[in-house]
Amino acid sequence: DWLRDNIYSEESFLSIYFSTRALTNEELPSRDAPFDLFQKFISSVANNKKLVTFTIESNDIPTLKNIVTALGYENGQAVFERLGGDNKNPSFGSPRFHFTMRDGTSIRLQDLSFGEQRLFAYYYYLACSPQVVIADELTNGMHHEMVRGCIEAIGQRQAFLATQNPLLLDHLEFASIDAVRESFTLCSKELHDDSERMTFRQMSEDEAREFFGHYGAEQ
Repeated sequence: DWLRDNIYSEESFLSIYFSTRALTNEELPSRDAPFDLFQKFISSVANNKKLVTFTIESNDIPTLKNIVTALGYENGQAVFERLGGDNKNPSFGSPRFHFTMRDGTSIRLQDLSFGEQRLFAYYYYLACSPQVVIADELTNGMHHEMVRGCIEAIGQRQAFLATQNPLLLDHLEFASIDAVRESFTLCSKELHDDSERMTFRQMSEDEAREFFGHYGAEQ
């Protein structure tokens, strides 16, 4: 759904912010585009207002380079095509992403596997969110090495991860029982006044001790 709404839509989410002046990171709505992709888009159009098509290579910006590395491809491109408008206010379509395999085969973003598309969306989202990451069922469709890379890519961000899959836990580290209790919120369905509701609670000390015995730093 995210790819459909933000990447596969007809008009570029970047076009509405077109300007000949340099914008700061704070002026760019972080949910719309990674700052490096936005700046490259702006500078390319500003330097040649008659552009009809132009390509941003994976080596040009860290966001695309990180995505290519995560996917295990040789390189990648973001291709923009002009839809209309005049030279003062041109309108471009959303970028079309292509990736090149090590054997030279080219593949479109929409032709990637389910897990690879989720991986693309996750890294693109991280580039748009430098401080906080929220991910639901991160492991769906992903190889365990992909999951490892996703966790490492969080870096110093505050993370909220929801999962029912123990695979995610294999890639998390906990230094103590207290760290386990501080890190987890358990959710379950319970009956309250004849109505079933989701409830949330912290792990008990016994639950945290048992969990740490399986997943703690000493294991």
